[in-house]
Amino acid sequence: MGTVYHLIYFTAINKAAYVFGVLFMFQGFMFILYGVYQNKLVFLLKRDLYSLVAIVFITFALILYPIIGYLIGHVYPYSPTFGLPCPTTIFTFGVLLLNQKSCPIWIIIIPFLWSIIGFMAAFQFGILEDASLLLTSVVAVSLLLYKNNQLHKTLNT
Repeated sequence: MGTVYHLIYFTAINKAAYVFGVLFMFQGFMFILYGVYQNKLVFLLKRDLYSLVAIVFITFALILYPIIGYLIGHVYPYSPTFGLPCPTTIFTFGVLLLNQKSCPIWIIIIPFLWSIIGFMAAFQFGILEDASLLLTSVVAVSLLLYKNNQLHKTLNT
């Protein structure tokens, strides 16, 4: 997404896409570093609030987001779908909520920043389904930080 969407396509519309292209590539590197090399990302579906919100976010990103777009009038090939930054960011937050370990802050920052940019652009470009970015990011970041805090308290007792 960093290379193809941001660097190749989105830079024609917005030069800030160079920065986000690099940040999204860095995000991919962080997933590899934390998940593969440091084993800090362990995903598990459980019967808890985090998993419930994760399922809602993932379902929204994959199914409801494109349906809302279609109902608003964004039909193929002009409809933003999974694989583009905004629905993928919501999906990413859903996946991160399934992490059973303390979620590194560096892996939360980039999707949070993109959710703010995407939210602002929702009205500029008429992609109203992107208005959901701000709500999902605030909920996800709040839950992830709370979960991190609880995990640190458990480790320190």
